[in-house]
Amino acid sequence: INYWLQMFVIWWAQYEGIDEYKNFWYGIKDDQYSGEVTKQLGRKYALIVCDSLLNAKNGFIHPENTTREFMYMQRYFEKGRGAFQCNGDWFTAEMGSKTESIRYMRTPVISYITEQCTSIKTDDQLSFVVDCVDLNDTYENAVEKYAQAGHGTLTDADYDRIFEARNAVFSRQGSHFSIPSYAKGKGIAKDFVRFCATDIAIEAMMDATYGFITPYKYTVKSEKLATYAPLWKDRIEKLSTTTYIPNWTMFRLNYYGGLIPLKMSLNSIDESFMASNPADRKDPIKMYENDWHYYLDNNGAGWDIIMSRAGL
Repeated sequence: INYWLQMFVIWWAQYEGIDEYKNFWYGIKDDQYSGEVTKQLGRKYALIVCDSLLNAKNGFIHPENTTREFMYMQRYFEKGRGAFQCNGDWFTAEMGSKTESIRYMRTPVISYITEQCTSIKTDDQLSFVVDCVDLNDTYENAVEKYAQAGHGTLTDADYDRIFEARNAVFSRQGSHFSIPSYAKGKGIAKDFVRFCATDIAIEAMMDATYGFITPYKYTVKSEKLATYAPLWKDRIEKLSTTTYIPNWTMFRLNYYGGLIPLKMSLNSIDESFMASNPADRKDPIKMYENDWHYYLDNNGAGWDIIMSRAGL
C-alpha cells in the first residue's frame, strides 16, 4: 500500500480545495471538459512537499526504512524512533497493546495554500489559523484572536479554506454494499443494510474492530468511547470534524477511462524520492511536468483516449 501517494492526494486537495480536486476526476476546468485540468498546481506543490520529506539527501527518513519490512519499522516507531509514520487504521490490530503512547495527528497544512488566500500570507499566519481550527474556534473567535495577534483581518473564506484543509482525510476505500441482481433474497438483504445503520449494529462493529466507525453518521456515546484504547479514542474524536477527500476509484474517468493520480510515476511516490542512489531519485517538478505532458502532447492525444474510454 502506497501511503505516501495518499499523502500526495491530501496535500493536492488541500491546495486546490476539495471541489477543485474533484474537478480533476470529472475532467473539468473552467466549467468544461479539458485536459488542462492535469496542470493543477496542487499536484506540483504536493510532490515538492513529498520530496522534501522523503528525499534521502534531507535525512528525515529512517536509514533502514527502505530495507526493513513494515512490521519491523512499526516496532521502531512504537519505541519512539520516529516523529510520525503514515499508516492505516489497522495499526492497533497489528501492534496490539504497543500503542499506548501513540496518537493520530491531523495532516499538516501545505504552506503553498497561502497562495489561495487573501488574508493569510505567511507561515506564521497560517500556523496561527491552524491552531484556531484545532481549538475548534468559531470564525468570530478566530477573527478576534487573529487581529489581537497583529495579523490583520481574517476573512471567512480563508478560515473556511484552512478549516477544510486541516480536517481533510483521504479514504483509501469506499464503503458500500453490493446486492447481486440474481439474488433471491433482495428484500432481506436490504433489511440487513438498514440494520447496519442502527446504533446496535454500529456499536457491535466498533466492539469487534477496535472502534472502527461505519460510514453512517453516528455520535459515539461518551461511555462507549471511554472503553477504547487511547489511539482509537483519538481517531474517533478527530474524525468528528473530518472532511473526506473522495477516492479516485469513485469517478468515471478512473474506472472507465484509466485516469490515475500520477501516470508517469507509476504511483510510487516513496520509491521516487527515497532511493539511496541519487541517480534513481526523481525530480518532483519534472514528475509533474511529465505527467501533464503525457496527456496534452500530440494535440491532447493521451487525454482524448481517457475521455473516449469514459464515453465522454
